[in-house]
Amino acid sequence: SGLASGSATVEPVPRVNPGRDSAVCGLVIQLQASESTGTGMWSVSGAPGNVTFDTAPDLPDPLITVDAYGSYEFIWEETDGACVSDSAITIEFFEVPDADAGPGSAVCGLTAGIQASPSIGNGIWSVLSGPGALLFSPDSISPLATVSADVQGTYSVTWTETNGTCSDSDTLQLTFHEPPVAYPGTGDSVCGLDFQFQAIQDFGSGEWILRSGPGTVSFDPSEKDPNALVRATAYGPYLFVWKVQNGTCSDSAGIRVDFYEQPLAAARLGGSTCSLIYLLEASPGTGKGEWSKISGPGNAVFSSGNTSAVTEVQVDEFGLYTFQWKETNGICADSVGVEVDFVSEIIVDAGAGGDACGLVHNLSASPADWPGSWKMLYGPGSMLFSPNDSSANVTLTADQYGLYGFQWTASAGDCSWSDSVSIRFHEPPVADAGPDQILENVFSTFLNAVVPETGTGGWEVLSG
Repeated sequence: SGLASGSATVEPVPRVNPGRDSAVCGLVIQLQASESTGTGMWSVSGAPGNVTFDTAPDLPDPLITVDAYGSYEFIWEETDGACVSDSAITIEFFEVPDADAGPGSAVCGLTAGIQASPSIGNGIWSVLSGPGALLFSPDSISPLATVSADVQGTYSVTWTETNGTCSDSDTLQLTFHEPPVAYPGTGDSVCGLDFQFQAIQDFGSGEWILRSGPGTVSFDPSEKDPNALVRATAYGPYLFVWKVQNGTCSDSAGIRVDFYEQPLAAARLGGSTCSLIYLLEASPGTGKGEWSKISGPGNAVFSSGNTSAVTEVQVDEFGLYTFQWKETNGICADSVGVEVDFVSEIIVDAGAGGDACGLVHNLSASPADWPGSWKMLYGPGSMLFSPNDSSANVTLTADQYGLYGFQWTASAGDCSWSDSVSIRFHEPPVADAGPDQILENVFSTFLNAVVPETGTGGWEVLSG
């Protein structure tokens, strides 16, 4: 037998490296095979959707696009002569989430609601920044959650959605404001048109608002001052509201202020009366008026009632009384006093009259401690009163002899009492008995006195 002889060429088997399994966000990827010997070609083994090679599939690194998310198997096959070798990789195409955390908000207090709009995958809330800690209820993976803060302030909160290796996040802001409490102070009733507010403002801003009233008002320095002075244009009741604001939080509380016109009491001046009755006269003003007895020795009765501005008052004892007319308007009041002297009748004595030798005579009227005055009623001449005509004890000096009448009038206010006296002023006579005589052994003689020009004369024995 014979042996045949020949030769054969042995080709090396290609070493295929299609790259690594991977996951991609989206529908596009660039494959990364490592080319060895021969030629290569990509193919798809299993896929939930269609695959488009954007560049030639015989390239080791083509760009491909799929039309459905999911798991795809790609095979890289290399041919070198009669040798063929391949290897597969798996690519996961994940849909990229579109995170929407929802709108932020500013709330009153320490609790807020948040509402994310889930897209795909799993979501979770986290705190990016803020002055304190946040608690998510029921948990941090619920898109609809209630957030509780332990400190007021502004927080940044992030909603992150993850789908495979893909993720997206969106951030919102939550501002937790401390709810203010309005403390407007207390209302009051005031005399006049001005009132001083006394509100308390701890934080935030405040403003006074007129809710109702008969007039307009102005605030000094402004309506935003908690202690502003308010000035009304008309008297009456007003309702004011103190509103405080802190961010979106507000509170308000109202007070009532009654502005009353200040009355001005006016009454006729008092005086005196010679009886137990006197007419009181006031001028009615704003509000209600009333008479009252302030002082005096006896009781007083107002004939027309004590609320009548014009009324007679009757007392039961003489003496000095003080009456008051008081006008009241709300809490405002004014009063004026009237002093009335109820004077009882006194006995007046002008003193002793009679005859006066010469042109001078003294009179003493009583009572001497009462004010009074002298008056000459009649007489042939004029009269000088010394020291003056208002002195109860007076020296009268006439300028002619004759009969004069005088009246002493004592007065107390509108009351007066009088008594009169008459005095005859006589010219003093000048006696002239004639010349002295010496008689010796003569027992009778004729006396030759000068007949007086005024008055009458008479002889009397002085001694012998």
